[in-house]
Amino acid sequence: MDAYYTIKDIHYVADSDWLVPAEDTEFARDASFGYKSSNLLGEEKTRGRIPASSVSSISINLLRKGGPDAAELRGKSFLCRTAASFVSTRIGIIPKAPILPKDLGINKERKGGLIVVGSYVPKTTKLVEELKLQCGHFLKKLEVSVDKLAMKSLEEREEEINRVAEMANLSLGACKDTLIMTSRELITGKSL
Repeated sequence: MDAYYTIKDIHYVADSDWLVPAEDTEFARDASFGYKSSNLLGEEKTRGRIPASSVSSISINLLRKGGPDAAELRGKSFLCRTAASFVSTRIGIIPKAPILPKDLGINKERKGGLIVVGSYVPKTTKLVEELKLQCGHFLKKLEVSVDKLAMKSLEEREEEINRVAEMANLSLGACKDTLIMTSRELITGKSL
């Protein structure tokens, strides 16, 4: 799993022994959520509507000494550009161990987990390939055509959804672990 760091308002992704500016990663080139700047004070997300000079940065020292309240007491509203773990940390959710079948009242002999993968980025594709390598012999693999979902007629879209849903239901009903993944090619709409 990647580790993320923000140092003097620049967002980095740890890659082995290196810190890579976020703008130099595959995530920055994502067709839907991409970005050009690692600087968190940048004007990019507001398309210049809010100039970087009017954005304030809250230091880690202020947060360590006074917590989130120390920043919020200044009477400001905050937009936080962060990693996914921020939300649970901010609202105080205590991390839990992954849910086990017994926690859900599922019999140990029963199988049939569902794995859904939508991201097409190379890192996700690499994870899917590793999953197939390690578990492919007992994993039912179902690929959803992004082309049919996004670029074809409503009828073809519904047929594709129904096809995959029916196959997944059969597989899960037979107590097989099932992987549903989007096709790996990037398809962009007219707005991108």
